[in-house]
Amino acid sequence: ILLQNVGYASPINPKRVQLVLRESASGTICAATDTSTDVRTWYGGGRSHTLQGVAVLPQDIAPGTYDLYLNIADSTDALKTRLEFKVGVANSGDLNEVDTGLIDLQHSIQVVTSGGSSFPPQQSGFMHDMLCGVESETVPPTAPSISSSPSSSNMPSLSPSVSPFSSESPVPTNGKGKGKGKKARVKGKKARGKGKKARGKGKKDMLRW
Repeated sequence: ILLQNVGYASPINPKRVQLVLRESASGTICAATDTSTDVRTWYGGGRSHTLQGVAVLPQDIAPGTYDLYLNIADSTDALKTRLEFKVGVANSGDLNEVDTGLIDLQHSIQVVTSGGSSFPPQQSGFMHDMLCGVESETVPPTAPSISSSPSSSNMPSLSPSVSPFSSESPVPTNGKGKGKGKKARVKGKKARGKGKKARGKGKKDMLRW
């Protein structure tokens, strides 16, 4: 995922950056945390920043269609689900979910239980274990399991667009530090794995991002 900050400053506080999968029927959430990323180094002035790694799916992940999201939340346990402490993007389109603070990457994968070989590990990128059933760790307790696309939001304007993140996306930082009121842009690359069938049961499969 490629992000571009066209504002004047990077976030002043550390953030929890996660790749999130949400099953479209049940609303079950799985998340992989990118511990190698420090958003305080997402400097402005039009500089680009890349999120890259391999998410290892759990062996018992339920089959289904999973939509992909980006979650940039507060690093502390007390504030990690608070919407006002999440970072969003300013891409065109309704990419920021009002009720959850998740950024819609406009991409999905299909997880099946049939046999097959796993995707080979990616050589350039960190390995991140994906955990499922982490709704309470990711979204506010009052948020519905599956949110409809919002038409407006009072949260910080965030928005990435995958499939691919082809359009430039202004992204304001969370307003808690130097970047208050400034806008950055996020653009991204097409998420790998589109149309791939992730093998979940009995294997540790790789989802590249």
